[in-house]
Amino acid sequence: MPLVRIPPRYPRRALLRRSEGHVVVQFTIDPDGGVSDPKVVEAEPKGFFEQAALRAIRGWKFQPQLENGVAVARSATQTIRFSLKK
Repeated sequence: MPLVRIPPRYPRRALLRRSEGHVVVQFTIDPDGGVSDPKVVEAEPKGFFEQAALRAIRGWKFQPQLENGVAVARSATQTIRFSLKK
């Protein structure tokens, strides 16, 4: 679970078309809890939400993983959902 979760901005094109969907992002959680190397591994529908998801997840912060008392990097996957319903 992220400690800081910045919500993505709903893309204007998707709003105008009343589109909803999701993006699955794979990334590395750095030893300091930041996100690096995010990449989209799935998007539905394609071409609407990918950039918004990547921008948002770059600002997320996670609890670092400790191994023998030392913070280490780890890979993670997160699904970001885009819904018009609040």
